[in-house]
Amino acid sequence: MLTIPLIKATAENLAPYAKFIGFPTGRTPSVDRVDITYFHDVCDTDDFTDKPVASFLLAKPHNFTLCNIERHMQTEEAVIPLTGESVIILGPVGEFDINKLVAVHLDGSFGIVMRRNAWHFAPFPLHGKDATYMLLSGRHTPDDIEVLDIETVSVPTPEKREQNNDHR
Repeated sequence: MLTIPLIKATAENLAPYAKFIGFPTGRTPSVDRVDITYFHDVCDTDDFTDKPVASFLLAKPHNFTLCNIERHMQTEEAVIPLTGESVIILGPVGEFDINKLVAVHLDGSFGIVMRRNAWHFAPFPLHGKDATYMLLSGRHTPDDIEVLDIETVSVPTPEKREQNNDHR
């Protein structure tokens, strides 16, 4: 069974799939006070529909295999972890190619904005615990979904990557 590679979450590595929303290293804060440090406009999110909405997702522990993949044709979709850790599978925009799938460890320190037409599937929670997320997308995202049945692939975990010393 094919195993998807687990990549390090950086803006450069995620570029074909998503935009990285994380601590803006090297930037001057917009506001820096005793109580907060605030960075305004850390990620361009201009590809939502004209009616963006916030949603809540609860991902439940399940097998680390993937047999479906999906994409949204009319909107980006932001995935912002709230609780727990997980792995999300991403594929680049365009024709689906199982060999171009990657996995990203959502450790709670950053979020992503998946590009319009980027392949993905719901996160796989780690450590046998639920994980929660805020999603930002177009109001009609549930109707704007293309789902493909794919060859079953194995979803990696960060522990497996460390064991295999694969730090790509």
